[in-house]
Amino acid sequence: MSLQPRTFGSPVDLLKNEIRNGVVQNLASAPSTPGTGQIYFDTTSNVLKYYDGSMWQTAGGSGGSGMSNPMTTAGDIIIENSTPAPTRLAVGSTGQTLSVASGLPTWVTPASAQVTSASPTGTTNTTGLMMGIAGSITPAKSGTLLLIATGYLTFGSVSNGSVAKTMLYYGTSTAPSNGASLTGTASLSVQMTQQNNASIMTAPFCCTNLVTGLTIGIAYWLDMAVAMPAGGASSANVKNVTISAVEL
Repeated sequence: MSLQPRTFGSPVDLLKNEIRNGVVQNLASAPSTPGTGQIYFDTTSNVLKYYDGSMWQTAGGSGGSGMSNPMTTAGDIIIENSTPAPTRLAVGSTGQTLSVASGLPTWVTPASAQVTSASPTGTTNTTGLMMGIAGSITPAKSGTLLLIATGYLTFGSVSNGSVAKTMLYYGTSTAPSNGASLTGTASLSVQMTQQNNASIMTAPFCCTNLVTGLTIGIAYWLDMAVAMPAGGASSANVKNVTISAVEL
């Protein structure tokens, strides 16, 4: 004899008695117009689901307790906050990368900067003076910067045997002006020597360096220095300088 399903229009109180060998309703998709607390077994994904009053949730976890899904938008991720409790970290923007701030994941935009100077005033100083190009960058993610300096190194007049040298510096506080004494931290350098030639030598340069350990949130200036360690040229100069910085 087969038993027909029964429909109950009101709550059924089992007076704390067990339901034995019971099977939760099996469905390939969620029931329509569910009630809070309603459950079913999803045969498509093979998981037990329950309705929390606003959406269907997957039951699971240690001891059979479920976690309410805090995500609302495609690309969101779930992190544990300082409570600790699961919480939503909204999807980041294009170009952002995932980092950590105060012990918690966060989306940040890596810093980048570029500055140019056509022809700062040169020098005959043998150890070097700052050019006052005054680039600036504030690390936001790692404190690791790729620095790139390009331009032309030249002299103010012909003097065979003269040596021109340029150096990339960075530092904090006030950026140095043109002609200021050397300051900050030297990152890289390049030099050339005027050969036996009737015309002024001009040489292109491109230097790169990786700088680590900078403080996140602190502004750093970027500048070139020029020196003329030897020779009788009227000055050593840099022209069409570009300083680029990219945080990695």
